Amino acid sequence: MSSSGGIQDSDVVAPLPTASEVPESADGSEVRPGRLVCLFAPFLYLLKPRKCGRVMASSPWCAVIAYVLALIFIWCTILAGVVVDEATQYEWDGQNMKLTERSYADAWASVTGDMYFPVHPSLLIFAFTTLWALVATLVIAWITFPVVHRSGSAFRSFGRALRVAKGAVFGPGLVLVLLFTTSIVWCINASDRQFADGLPGNSYFIEVWFGANFVGVWVGIAILGTWARRAAIGARSTEMPASIPVTCEECGYDLTHLPEGGRCTECGEDTRVSLEPAYRRCGVDWERRRSVESWLSANLGLIRNPRTFYQELQMRGDDEAGFAFAFCNYVMIGLASAVSILGMYFIEEPTARLLNLLAVFAVGATLPAIVAWLLHSVVGAIAATLLLIRPMSRPFAYLSKIWQYESAYLWMIVAVGHAFAWSFVIFEDWMSDILSAIVGSGSIFAEPAVIIVTLIVMVAGWLLRYSRAIRLVRWANL
Repeated sequence: MSSSGGIQDSDVVAPLPTASEVPESADGSEVRPGRLVCLFAPFLYLLKPRKCGRVMASSPWCAVIAYVLALIFIWCTILAGVVVDEATQYEWDGQNMKLTERSYADAWASVTGDMYFPVHPSLLIFAFTTLWALVATLVIAWITFPVVHRSGSAFRSFGRALRVAKGAVFGPGLVLVLLFTTSIVWCINASDRQFADGLPGNSYFIEVWFGANFVGVWVGIAILGTWARRAAIGARSTEMPASIPVTCEECGYDLTHLPEGGRCTECGEDTRVSLEPAYRRCGVDWERRRSVESWLSANLGLIRNPRTFYQELQMRGDDEAGFAFAFCNYVMIGLASAVSILGMYFIEEPTARLLNLLAVFAVGATLPAIVAWLLHSVVGAIAATLLLIRPMSRPFAYLSKIWQYESAYLWMIVAVGHAFAWSFVIFEDWMSDILSAIVGSGSIFAEPAVIIVTLIVMVAGWLLRYSRAIRLVRWANL
């Protein structure tokens, strides 16, 4: 018998579905989109990734067909780029270097005429395209898996993540390949013409354009990853997990029948800790109000005292605040890194032109932010993979929130990385010098080896943080 006011047998706590997890319907029943809509969803909903993810997840076969079409289209795009590039070449004619222009038919004949390989060049391009598309698909599916998986079969959730990845390759991936292929081919042809004209003064514009393409590729990777993450939210299963009884947050003991005395009969923990939001799991400031102050407070709390932060964080409900928190960290890491890199560049090149300084700042703000996102996503995927080794009796929903807020640890890695970089700028190869003083000879690999070992140790520490956070929230009812 439960005490008066206690929790009855029918009272359960389960994760609340977000807006993206509720199926679209007119009369309360799930609506399945048509086959053509499923097939071309990555284009129809290019600006609505959540809806695209929901549609792609509902039709496995259409996702496969869309993926095959994506491979063919990307292959044709790259093959066309090779032919257009071959139509304008700055090459040796036997005596001098000169600009050679030919028709597209002659360019195609030139591409297929030089048979250096036992197979046709177009087949090599197709094999190259397929290989990289498969790698990109598996990576996207892996890093979005923690967002897609909520409960139930992990293999089924990974299948949904694969469909999201196929949609990402067919939609924004194909658009980005088309844009970058066109831009890079234009750059190469323009550069050839500049060389043929004897390097006029505006050749610097070509260099800037090549640099913009380099940065653009990284920005494209970030756009593709952001799109896939939002599509993964839409691809979450609409099936609610089985009813789960409320449990003691300390030991997981079933509190369906509220114990007399207000304490868990298994571990003695006060039941208010597990059942009353205002007692301990009251939520964090960032999820109540998003401001610079609450963002700083959340980062400091996660770095200095993660136990208290995760004991206060409410795990159920919408997780948009967590995604916004991670995004703010990426952006601020990019800006902070840009200032640091610009300072190091100015020390090395005090007479650099303003345009060079602006380029360094742009690259310094873009690449660190994207690398931070990639590192955060990969470590989160590793944590999710390791977690699947052991059977789970609770919903998997909490890992997504842990992943979002663990982006605070990126600041530790960034701080150590920039500390190394500044030490090399000021003291140059000081590690090799120390090694020379100890063993009598230095090594050019001393600095890279120390950096790699430090990164591995910090990532291992990060995974331990994940494990600790999971233990703190695995029995959360609120």
